[in-house]
Amino acid sequence: MVTLAEDLYLLAEDPATGRALLDPGHLDLGLGGALLLDLTLRRRVALVEDHVTVAQNTPTGEPLLDSALAAVARQGRAHGPDHWVRHLGRGAHRAVQDRLVDLGILRRDDRRILHVIPIHRTHETDGRLHHELIGHLRDAVVLGNHASPETSALALLALASGLDRH
Repeated sequence: MVTLAEDLYLLAEDPATGRALLDPGHLDLGLGGALLLDLTLRRRVALVEDHVTVAQNTPTGEPLLDSALAAVARQGRAHGPDHWVRHLGRGAHRAVQDRLVDLGILRRDDRRILHVIPIHRTHETDGRLHHELIGHLRDAVVLGNHASPETSALALLALASGLDRH
């Protein structure tokens, strides 16, 4: 995948049912953390005296990250990481899901039960990405192999959001 948020979203979805393994609030917080951590890994933001500041304001080329970077850049006063995780996480599961659908990685499965109750699911068009992510995490966490910074970050995000229980 291209962003940590997209990777985390795929990990947080049950590939068999298309249902989220986490409640939307926890998923949004995890995705907010993923966006902030990804901007940090790409050296677009930095922590200075307990506040997140823009280190480099050039676009990443990724719409989700560029939107998050713009939010940090236009903020009038300094805030800590906890603020930005909550702020960037608001509604993040929808934005990430829409991005993955636009990329053709997920497909929507919207229907109604008894012609009344709407059910919204997404399914990975090709299950290889989910298995690939699990494989990278298993190699790093279970087998103790060297992990890339992105895989390490994804493992920490999965743990922090409670995905390790799933």
